[in-house]
Amino acid sequence: MTGVDRMVVAIAAFGLDDTPVGSVSMSPTRDEWLAMRAHLVAQRLTGMAALLHGKGVLRLDDESTQDLAELDARWSGHTLAAEDVLLALAPSLQAAGIPFRVLKGSALAELTWQWGEARRWVDADVLVPSDRLDEVVALCLADGATRPVPELRPGFDRRFAKSVTLRSAAGPEIDLHRALTPEPFLFVMPVDDLWSAPRAFRVDDTDLVTMSAEATWLHACLHATVGGSVGRLASLRDVVESFGHCDRAAAAELATRSKATAFVQEAGRAVAIRLGLPGDAFVTWSRALDLTTAEVQIAALQNPAVASQRSRAIASLRHIPGVVDKARYAAAFAWPSAENRAFRGRSLGDQLRRIRHR
Repeated sequence: MTGVDRMVVAIAAFGLDDTPVGSVSMSPTRDEWLAMRAHLVAQRLTGMAALLHGKGVLRLDDESTQDLAELDARWSGHTLAAEDVLLALAPSLQAAGIPFRVLKGSALAELTWQWGEARRWVDADVLVPSDRLDEVVALCLADGATRPVPELRPGFDRRFAKSVTLRSAAGPEIDLHRALTPEPFLFVMPVDDLWSAPRAFRVDDTDLVTMSAEATWLHACLHATVGGSVGRLASLRDVVESFGHCDRAAAAELATRSKATAFVQEAGRAVAIRLGLPGDAFVTWSRALDLTTAEVQIAALQNPAVASQRSRAIASLRHIPGVVDKARYAAAFAWPSAENRAFRGRSLGDQLRRIRHR
C-alpha cells in the first residue's frame, strides 16, 4: 500500500476507531495530492476530505486547498441535485398514497453517519411496494423522467426485478427498488422485513421515512459486497456506521432470515482489510455468526468469477414460487419484448438463434 493509499483509507475510516481529532495529521505533498484526487472521487470521499481539512487533520498547500474546494463543490452539487429529485418525488408518492422508504442517500446522512454533511451520493434510491412499482414508474415518466433500458417483458419488473432505473428530468438517476439485491437472492429475502419498524426523518420541509436500523445495516452490507459499490470505501463506512445503530440480536436474526450471513461476513472482511479496521466491533461480531450451506451457495451465485448470468437465472427458477411465475420468468429471457431486443441490438433472427443455442 502506497502512502497515498494509506491517506485515502485514513480519510475513509477517520473517527470510526475513536481516534481523537487532534492526534492525527496528514500532510500530502502536491504530487501526492494530485494522485489522491482521483481516489477520493472513486471512493466518494471528497466530503470527508473537505471535512477533515476543516478540522485541521488534512493539511494542504494553498493550491491543493483550492483544488479540494472545487472538487467537493462539484460533488456536493451532485448530491444536492439527487436530494432535490427525492424531495420532488416524495410528495407525489404521498399524494398518491404509495408507501415508500428512502434508501441510502439522505437516510444514511441524516440518521447514520457521525458527520452526515460529509456523505456524498449521486442518485435517488427509493423502495416501493412490488404491486405499485408500475404505478410509480408511470408517475415518474409523467413528470419528465425517461427510461434508458426498456422492460424485459410487460409485468417483469414488478414480479422479478430488483429495481427500475430512470433518468430524472433534472439529470440524476432515480432507482425504484422492490428488493435490495439481484436474483436469485431477491427471491429468498423476506420483503416484510424491509417495511417493518420504519424510521422517520426530515429534510428541509419534507417528512421522509426509511427502513429499520437493522434493514438499513443489512442493505449497507449487501451494497458493499454485491451491489453497485463493491469495496468502495465510503460504502464500507456505511456498514460500520449503520451497525452502531443496530440491535445486534435483531441484526443477526435478520441476516439469518434473509440468508445473507455470508454477505455480512464478507462485509466484515472488507472492513478489516480495505478499511483497515481489523479490531472493529462489527468485524469481530460478524466472524462469530453461524453460516449455513444454503447461504454459501447463494453467495457463490453472486460472484461473477464463479457464476454466469445463465446459472443465476436457473438458480432463480428454484426459488420463484409457483409454476406460472417460473414460466413467466423463463419466457421473459427467452423472448424479450421488441423494445428490449432493439435496445440490445438483437434482431428477431438473433433471438431465435439464441433460443436454439440454449
